[in-house]
Amino acid sequence: MMRQWQQVYWVCLVFLVCLNLLGMYDAWRSTRTKGINKPVQNIQTLSLQEETMRNEKSKSMNDVISQLTKAIVSHNSSGNLKRGTVVDSWSLYDDYNRYSSVKQLTDKNHIYEHNSPSKALGHKHTPRPPLPQVQKNETAIKIRLKNSPVKNHNTVFLVKPSHGVFLTSLVANLSTHSHQDQTYLRDRVAVYLERARHVSDVCLRHQSTLIKPTILRTLVWDRKHNPNLIWCEISKVASSTWMVNFLRLAHYRENDPSLANLNSSERYQAIYGDDKMADVSTRKEVYQLYPFPKTPSQQRKLLNSSLRFIIVRHPFTRLLSAYVDKMTVDTPKPVTFNFRQLQRDIISRYRREEDPDSPYPTFSEFIQYVLESTENFTTIKHWKKSLCWKPYWVSCHVCSMDYQLVMKLETMQEDERFLITLAGLTELKQQVHEWRNNKSSQNSTNKSTYFRQLSTKQMYQLYDLYRLDFELFDYNLDQYLPLAHDVQLSK
Repeated sequence: MMRQWQQVYWVCLVFLVCLNLLGMYDAWRSTRTKGINKPVQNIQTLSLQEETMRNEKSKSMNDVISQLTKAIVSHNSSGNLKRGTVVDSWSLYDDYNRYSSVKQLTDKNHIYEHNSPSKALGHKHTPRPPLPQVQKNETAIKIRLKNSPVKNHNTVFLVKPSHGVFLTSLVANLSTHSHQDQTYLRDRVAVYLERARHVSDVCLRHQSTLIKPTILRTLVWDRKHNPNLIWCEISKVASSTWMVNFLRLAHYRENDPSLANLNSSERYQAIYGDDKMADVSTRKEVYQLYPFPKTPSQQRKLLNSSLRFIIVRHPFTRLLSAYVDKMTVDTPKPVTFNFRQLQRDIISRYRREEDPDSPYPTFSEFIQYVLESTENFTTIKHWKKSLCWKPYWVSCHVCSMDYQLVMKLETMQEDERFLITLAGLTELKQQVHEWRNNKSSQNSTNKSTYFRQLSTKQMYQLYDLYRLDFELFDYNLDQYLPLAHDVQLSK
C-alpha cells in the first residue's frame, strides 16, 4: 500500500514539474517573438486576447488560481455584467482563457460592486454600478393592463392614414350647430387638418416601420356623443385632465346622496380629488364607464364613426414633467412602480462627489439614465416596459390609428374649445379650470433652469431618441439648444 502511494506522489510531482516547465517555455517564446509579432492595441481583437493568455500562462500555477478565485468573487459581488457581455458558469479547473477574457471585460466595462448613493461616482477611476431598472415593473405593468379598457388581447387594429378625411366631413355638415359655432369651427379647422395631413405624410414615409396592425389598451371609447369619441391616454400630457373630463361627461356620482350637503367646491374635491388621478382604481372607473366594444362588427362601426383624438406636447417638456413628477418627491405615484428606488439607483450610478448632496437625482442625471437605458431601443417591443417616457408613436401607435384631431398642450385652450364645440360636450363648456394640474405652466416658466444642466450633445441624443415624435408633430430644438450649458459658457 505504501509503495502505491509513493508511486502516485511521484507521478503528481512529475506532472506539476512538467506544467511549470511548459509555462517557462511559453514565457521564453513570448519574449523572443514580442518585437516581431506585436499585437494591435485593441481589447476587442483576438490578438490581444492571445497576448493576455500568454502572459497569464507564464505565471505560476498558484498565482493563477489565486487570481482566478479573485475574479470569481468579484464577478459574484458585482451582480450583472454590462449589457452585451456573456459569461458562462465558473470553475477552478477551467483553462486560463476564461480568466483572461473576463479580466479584459471587467477592465473595459468597469464592472464593480454596486456602491451606495453616498459614495462618489462618475470619475475616471471611480467604479460605476450597473444600469438601474424600475423595481417591480412587471407587477406594475400587469396591474396597469388589468385596469385597461381592452380585455381581449387578440383584438388588432389598423386604420391607415387618411389626411384628416373624417374631420373634413364633420366640418362640412354642421347643421346642428349654431351659426356662431359654425363660423368658429370653419375658421379653426384648417389648423387641425394641416396637423392631420402632416402626421399622415410622416407615417407614409416610414410606413414599413410604423404602419402595422396593433393592439391598444389605452383607449377610451365614448359612444354617448355625436360624433363618437376615441381618446388615447398618454402619461404626462393632460392625461389626468381628460380622465376627469370623461368622468364629468358621464355625470359621475352627481346623484350620490352622500354628497348632497356639500357645496360645489367640496363636491368637486370629493368626486375628483386634488391629486393627479394616478390611482389605478380611478382609471378603471373611467374604462368601465366607456367600455371597449365587444364584437368585431361593433369595433369597426365605432372606429368608422368616431373622432379619434390624441394630445401631445414638446417631447422635452414632457420629459421634464416626468422628471418633476417621478424624481423630485419621496413617494411618486403609482407607488407600485417603486420610483423611489429608481431615484436612489440613478444617484448611485451618476452622482459625482462635487455635485450637491441632494436626495433626488438632478435633471442631468435623469436624462443620462433615460439615454443609456434606451440607447438600443428601435421597436415598440423595446419600449414596452418604459411607461412614463415612452414616445407618442409607441404609446398610441400613431400611424396605425389615424388620429383625426391632434391637440397640443401648447395650444390647449383653443384645441379644447374646438373639440368641445365640435362634439357638443356641453358638460365641459363651463368646467372649472382651477382643478387643472398647474405644473405644466410652472415647468414652462422654469424650463431654462433645468435644461441649462444639459449639454448640446445630450440634447441631440434626446432628439435622436424621440426623432419620430419630433417629425410626426412638427417640433424642433430651436428654443432648447441655446440653453445648453456648453453654449452658455461660450457666450
